[in-house]
Amino acid sequence: MRGPIKPAPSSALRAAQEPNQWQLAPWGSLPPECTPACGLEVGFQRHLNISPMNYLRRTRLHRAHHDLVSANPTDHTVALIAHGWGYRHLGRFSQTYRSQFGELPSETLHKSKW
Repeated sequence: MRGPIKPAPSSALRAAQEPNQWQLAPWGSLPPECTPACGLEVGFQRHLNISPMNYLRRTRLHRAHHDLVSANPTDHTVALIAHGWGYRHLGRFSQTYRSQFGELPSETLHKSKW
């Protein structure tokens, strides 16, 4: 049996808080301090009061929102931006987006500064 679960070191939290740093990296190339998963889970709960997966979901949604706000609607679509952030089911993306931001992603895109 293994010893007690230790919280993730702050370097693991910093690595996890920068998804752009590892979004396209193969799984095996993640920093070694990001494992084991249980240590990462404990660290996130202790320091951020959220699970790593919920943190990632929230971060992706907010970054998609930022992209929709700043995108040119003639050059970008909701689908293009959503797919770029890993959303494959556009209906679920729209529902989640609307519940978080109070409007559909298409409304945000068409209100952009362009």
